[in-house]
Amino acid sequence: MKNGIFLFAGFEKTHAFDNIFSSGKQSAFELSLEWALGLEGESSYAVAVTPSSEEAVKSALQKCGCQEKFSLVKKDRWNTQFLLEELALFASRTSSSCVVFAFGDCPFLNKSLTRQVLESHKKYLAEYSFADGWPLGFAPEVIDCGALNILNGIAKSGTCAAAELPVTKESLFGVIKTDINSFEIETVMAPKDYRMYRFDFSCSSKANTLSCLELCKVESSDDAEALSDAAVKSADVQQTLPAFYNIQISCPEKVFTLYNPYSKKPLETRGMDFENFCKLLSSIEEFSEQAVVGLGTFADPLLNAEFGKYAEEVLSHEGLSLLIETDALNVLEDSFMQQVKRIADVAASRVTWIVSIDAFSQEVYNSIHGCGTEASAFAKATRAVQVLSQIFPGNVWPQFTRMNANECELESFYRYWHDKASPSGGNVIIQKFDHACHFFSDERPADLSPLVRTPCWHLKRDMTVLGNGDVPLCRENEPFAQDAVIVGNVLSEGIEAVWKKFKPYVNEHIEKKYCGKCGKCDEYYTFNF
Repeated sequence: MKNGIFLFAGFEKTHAFDNIFSSGKQSAFELSLEWALGLEGESSYAVAVTPSSEEAVKSALQKCGCQEKFSLVKKDRWNTQFLLEELALFASRTSSSCVVFAFGDCPFLNKSLTRQVLESHKKYLAEYSFADGWPLGFAPEVIDCGALNILNGIAKSGTCAAAELPVTKESLFGVIKTDINSFEIETVMAPKDYRMYRFDFSCSSKANTLSCLELCKVESSDDAEALSDAAVKSADVQQTLPAFYNIQISCPEKVFTLYNPYSKKPLETRGMDFENFCKLLSSIEEFSEQAVVGLGTFADPLLNAEFGKYAEEVLSHEGLSLLIETDALNVLEDSFMQQVKRIADVAASRVTWIVSIDAFSQEVYNSIHGCGTEASAFAKATRAVQVLSQIFPGNVWPQFTRMNANECELESFYRYWHDKASPSGGNVIIQKFDHACHFFSDERPADLSPLVRTPCWHLKRDMTVLGNGDVPLCRENEPFAQDAVIVGNVLSEGIEAVWKKFKPYVNEHIEKKYCGKCGKCDEYYTFNF
């Protein structure tokens, strides 16, 4: 049977064409071409491109001497519907029984693993096959030509929300999930489940590209299991660049901590001044290229009267997105609404709001948020979700932090806000309670931590920055705690120098050594970005 090999290179921003592999002689895209051409059996080949990637693709094809074998499929922009339409047309045009689909930014596409997926697909007459439990970027997806026609119809029906979304590595399965029981699906299971590590061995971002380069250094084998095991053991592979920076911009005399609604603690440091904040953002974009910037840390960012100026500065950097976690009690004030609308005018799609409500009734809300008998606070918070959702559609999330005081309202809260007709449009976050390494009383109604501990996500991906530039080891290291670990100062040392100091702690976690506060922490398995 004939296979159609379809590579996606419709990237707007990528490191797929950087010559950084094989001692600077090859790019990730060239390695993906080698993989495609090395597959057994009769095949036809195509590459999806955009105007911005077309010339780089042509150059790589010419360099590899295979320009005659590959047809180019060009779109000004790609979404999931366009992709499915072109995959179906490609299968029909080349009389292929199935299409082998992969991203051209994956330098570790594995021939042996691909062979297993194809054999399983044909043996069990599957309509969709993939490698399950393996790191992302090791194997393609295989789709039967008949299934492609069905998926194309679903995408064009107007009822599939995923159809209009940009193409990602989850796009095809996102459409399949809309009617998953209608498809024959087969998987090739990994001998161990690597999904918990969230590996993405592609050159889709600077962080992922560095992860790929580090994997090349620690393991030279082309065996998928050996590569996966090497990645699990390597701090260099797992801790590349921060993806989330939480910066303290406000600091009243007393702050409501997001750890414990019952406690108010003084902070000795002030919020970061605007000049240093601007310098820091430039360094963040240069170092990480893409990142989410939170403005909260240990205090509600809206307590800073110039909050809007800080938020607009974040959005002036194209590679940065903005996270605002707040109780939203002053959002509806005229002065803040003006700032909120200016933020939306800059880049509404890059702003995420999390509104801490934590209750379904006014009585429980007041007891948690310390509002006494005040009747308006709960109404303000829920009203703020509605107003913000109109300005930032799809990007506002009411949050419920589970604790003993409100567990009785968890189901009611979830049912109300998860409904598409709710003010948030169905967005809702259920958050675990954080006792901050037992600095606060443990108000968890249940222990959700895994049976087997894994290295901390926050050490690998987050950086908390206090107003004076100090960087604690993590957000659990409160600046008001006597045993707080300060790793360095980004204003005096620079982000890269401070970030390197995190590596020994990540290595300790990989070696299952949990010293000091880490041994008492249960936040290690929670994930931000």
